[in-house]
Amino acid sequence: MQNSTRPVMPLKQYLVTVIAAVCMLPLSASAVGFTKIYNSASFSWLDQYSLTNAINGNIASQACVPTSSVNALTYLQNSSLAYFGTNLTGTDYASWTQAGYTLSAPDYLNTMPGEKGGTMLDHLPYALNKYITTTKGFSNVVFSGMVATNNGWTDPFNKPEYILAENPTTTFLTNALFLNQAILFSNEYAAGGGHEMTAGGLEWNDLNNNGIMDKTDGAKLFILDPLDPSINYSPAVPTGSAKYTEGHIWYDSGTSKLMLDYPQYTGGLPYVSGSSPVTNSFIDAIITIAVPEPSTYALLVLSGAGFAYVLRRRASKQVSRLR
Repeated sequence: MQNSTRPVMPLKQYLVTVIAAVCMLPLSASAVGFTKIYNSASFSWLDQYSLTNAINGNIASQACVPTSSVNALTYLQNSSLAYFGTNLTGTDYASWTQAGYTLSAPDYLNTMPGEKGGTMLDHLPYALNKYITTTKGFSNVVFSGMVATNNGWTDPFNKPEYILAENPTTTFLTNALFLNQAILFSNEYAAGGGHEMTAGGLEWNDLNNNGIMDKTDGAKLFILDPLDPSINYSPAVPTGSAKYTEGHIWYDSGTSKLMLDYPQYTGGLPYVSGSSPVTNSFIDAIITIAVPEPSTYALLVLSGAGFAYVLRRRASKQVSRLR
């Protein structure tokens, strides 16, 4: 008889898998709702209209993905200074702008200018991973995500294993906030097209105690919008600090989607006041990034016993989720 050994999953792969599972469990939200708001001082306030001289040209009107990525990565850096120092995005507007240019380049996000330009969603997780782990050299980072099934993945940008091909859920969002992760989300307008933003918090009071984020609950999503990311502007550029836009978020049981209404800034740079309502848009992708702290490792170890159970439940399509 031959001796056989079971392959051991590498620690990082285990953490990626378990974090994805933890984000599906109702760790943080309850029948009374959920409130968690990050300190806005942890973010940068890179405005998408600052990226006028990218390698692909003037991508300013289409630069929501690279600029939101920088703002989210700055939060990641500032929440894990002991690991990153200030080497991930730097500390001033010039360094954030340069990081945005790097991320927008063809070998990262390949953000294109023009009316039909922008960034393909399937590039985003690969660009973030390449920037953090290869370019900057920080390997102790884990990703998770939920992306709606109507978003395609094209070779070589195939769906990473840590991304679930499902509509993002309330549970995934609340648990990402609970775990202090950097949170990027893609918002699709009702009439088509989309926008990338960074989530900075949620305030939800479950008024009828049904565990569902109903529209009548009036839940607020705190958004760092790269169209209007700053509380102060000079005649041409934002001068900070970071600014939250408050949106109304709810779960629509008919479409199984997280819906979002919010006031969207209508200008560019130089800044002038004015916004228009975005209504009945929906969140079709959430990607999170984290550096597991010792307390998080402990949480993941404790969750490990229930991990196989979760997978069995998911396989049988009987998972109970708090929406």
